[in-house]
Amino acid sequence: MKTLFFSQRVHFCPPPTCLLLAVAFTLISVDMLGQVPGTLTFQSAPVHPFGYSRMDVIWSGYDIPNDGNNYYLRVNVNIDNLVTGDPNPPDLWCVEQGFTIGSLHPALSGETFIVTNYGADLTASDIGALNLNPLSPMTLFSIYFVGAPPSYVTFNWDTDANGCRVMDFTDINNIIHYPCNLSSQGFDFFPARTVSGSIYKAPITQSNCNGVDNAAVSGVDVNLFTNVDCSPAQQNQFMVNQNDGTYAFTVNEEFNYTIAPTKDNNPDCGVNTTDYLMAWQHANGSAPFQYPWQVVAADMNLDNTVTLADVIGIINLINGNFEEPHGWASWTFPTALAYGFFPPVTPFGYYYPNFDEYISIIDLNSDWTNQDFVGIKRADVDGSCSDCDGEFQGGGAEDRSHANAGLRFTDQPMEAGAEVELPVYFTGGGSDLAALAFALELSAEHFEILTVRDGSLPGLREGCFNWRAMDGGLLRFAWLNMQGQELNISENDPLFYIAVRAKQNIRSVEGLLRLRPDIQDCSMASPELERSLLALEFSGEAPVTKGVSVFPNPVRDDVTIGFDVPSGTAEVVLYFYGTEGRLLAEHGFRFAEGRQSVTLPVGGLPNGLVSYQLHVGGSRYAGKFFKQD
Repeated sequence: MKTLFFSQRVHFCPPPTCLLLAVAFTLISVDMLGQVPGTLTFQSAPVHPFGYSRMDVIWSGYDIPNDGNNYYLRVNVNIDNLVTGDPNPPDLWCVEQGFTIGSLHPALSGETFIVTNYGADLTASDIGALNLNPLSPMTLFSIYFVGAPPSYVTFNWDTDANGCRVMDFTDINNIIHYPCNLSSQGFDFFPARTVSGSIYKAPITQSNCNGVDNAAVSGVDVNLFTNVDCSPAQQNQFMVNQNDGTYAFTVNEEFNYTIAPTKDNNPDCGVNTTDYLMAWQHANGSAPFQYPWQVVAADMNLDNTVTLADVIGIINLINGNFEEPHGWASWTFPTALAYGFFPPVTPFGYYYPNFDEYISIIDLNSDWTNQDFVGIKRADVDGSCSDCDGEFQGGGAEDRSHANAGLRFTDQPMEAGAEVELPVYFTGGGSDLAALAFALELSAEHFEILTVRDGSLPGLREGCFNWRAMDGGLLRFAWLNMQGQELNISENDPLFYIAVRAKQNIRSVEGLLRLRPDIQDCSMASPELERSLLALEFSGEAPVTKGVSVFPNPVRDDVTIGFDVPSGTAEVVLYFYGTEGRLLAEHGFRFAEGRQSVTLPVGGLPNGLVSYQLHVGGSRYAGKFFKQD
């Protein structure tokens, strides 16, 4: 007959944070005449499952009779951490509780076995009834653990009154203790290994800023994943690489690791008119890319080649219409080794090989250096240097003081509620225009954008505009001369018209319109890939186009406005506005083809500057004259 004083159960305890394993072992028996409690020993095991170190707790030299007495065995192991030079080391170790609990000797299954991050505590009852072989050392359990590098993990026996001993509980009023012999402490050292490398743009590529080859890509999120999460000693790590492109992690041996860089901010940073023009020239075969990284950069739909669909993708990225396919990111990072085996670019049908954006390390047993990646900015095929870490989406506005091309608007008043078509003129050489992009903000307090209408720019399509952005007063536009036709656009021929409704009286549109190079590219590109920044310009009156004339100017009583009706008959509407944008007069006519004129009385108009808008069929003209008595 025996009485149990310890419940028979297995405890799963959350891991704390310490690194000293002390093992206390106790055998409990009432009467052990001629019996031996045995010896407890730590033995480091050579096997490292999943990377963990293993310390076996072995009981040997014991002799526990099956004589009807209630013998208890108690073993208590504690864990501690030693860090060289640190008198108060932090908790930098972790015990894998599942493996440790599962290692309990089958003969002891169901006994009380408590495992924490600080140690393991075993209490086994009625061990004499197990009929153990005293000639066979018994591995009671194994502790699976890991320490943060570099550090020692030490194991000590608990030597308190109830630790590391056999006790006889047959008579609870007369408990007899038989301490075990204890070996010296066990320990394991976890050396620090380094996993490191660099992230740079491919040679002779996007990165030759200031003539420097292999320029660094900074601001990259570098992730180090491990096959084991046993915090805080072994876990995934993260860092942002340095300005010189380098990264480095301190890691343990024996584990598996994966290095994976990511960078997905400012997707349209560095992307401009030259990029999609170059992509188009490659796709149509007129000027193929020189380097494999350019094909990777221009591949917007991730099919390993560049076609018209990718060109449209870059255009949509600029004007905000791009829908990212699955797996697309602002930057992509082939390993330097993989990129080195990319075949040279061929004129037609070039496909770059599939590549991994990670490096795997299995059972690391030494330093792994030079684990390099090549950073390629999607859509940036002209080799911009920016790392795209600026405050704005586009990485910061470019200096427009050196702009040598422009968008010109006619300054004019508008009356609240009036619907007006604002002509957009281009200055800077219309015959050299191969690609054009800009973001134009119209003050949302003053204008509502209604739509756009064709002008002299060929090939306009809905995809050139971001229609959603117009609801917020922002006209985002990107256009490409895909037909390659020679343009004959003068500075007096509107590219297109922006139809707006005035929300209030407007004296002048100047100051209410502005370019937004911080949101997207605002530039033009020539067929020779010469890129020019755009600036915003305003003129005091509409240009004299196709023979429009105003006489006299200044005017006192009557004004005569001459114009051309190109063909057939046309509805002609003439509007007069005051300096505050208020509509002063409206006149409608119908004229046949040819040179026409209309003379109108203006004596009743207020003195000062009068703006007019002349609509001749589908053409729009604007200008000013001065009224004085």
